[in-house]
Amino acid sequence: MSRERKGGVGNFYLSFFVSLFVFSVFPVASPSPVKAEDNTKIPPDLSKLVSAIDEAANERNIEKLRGFISPQFVSQDGFNGDLFLQALANLWQKYPGMQYETKINSYKGRGGKYTVETTTTIKGKYEENGREFVINSEITSRQDFENGMLAKQEILREKTEITSGDNPPQVIVRLPEKVRPGQEFDFDVILQEPLAGDIVLAGVSESTVSPSLYLQSPSIELNSISSGGIFKRVKIPTPSPDHLYSAILIRNGGIKILSLRVKLQS
Repeated sequence: MSRERKGGVGNFYLSFFVSLFVFSVFPVASPSPVKAEDNTKIPPDLSKLVSAIDEAANERNIEKLRGFISPQFVSQDGFNGDLFLQALANLWQKYPGMQYETKINSYKGRGGKYTVETTTTIKGKYEENGREFVINSEITSRQDFENGMLAKQEILREKTEITSGDNPPQVIVRLPEKVRPGQEFDFDVILQEPLAGDIVLAGVSESTVSPSLYLQSPSIELNSISSGGIFKRVKIPTPSPDHLYSAILIRNGGIKILSLRVKLQS
């Protein structure tokens, strides 16, 4: 791989992943009534709570959402309620109009205290410098609700893909969803198609999941590749929070950006 470009382009693209990660802290926002995956009837108080959160999120109403977040709210990513709301307001200002659809995979509890696992699909489009980008993301998380308020949040799985252009690079990504502390593993981004002499600019980034990731987007170095892909051997240090691994591939026909979470097993 030969060096082509460093800094500016990478900073711009990674900034969206950071913003989307912040929204994943609170992924209960769907335009239609949610149902458990097995069609089990949702308890009325839980259904009403989720519907109210849906309404506030679709209205982009931060003050309404504030009423659904416990003063003791915590997440495994280090967010408290105030920091989350600030980040969410910035996200909606920069990327308006995204659509959210959530399904409840499972829940347990009653009497106003529930633990709920959900999967949220996020779709949307935005423009930057005259170019349109299409977003597809899927986030699975576990939330604890107490007395009608969100008290705790844990992201279980997270994957985002952003594409632009008529012919973005097609790739296969090999990355484990979970690893043990100190475990070595591979982050492989493999091109699926022959390039017929075309040059692809590509790069990867590894970031620790934390509130500071939202405040300062990591830079990424792009290099030219003519075939194969990007192969990186990595190891999450001990102790450590979850990590986000991102890849950017740019060719004449389009752009593909990927981001995936690797969860640290306790």
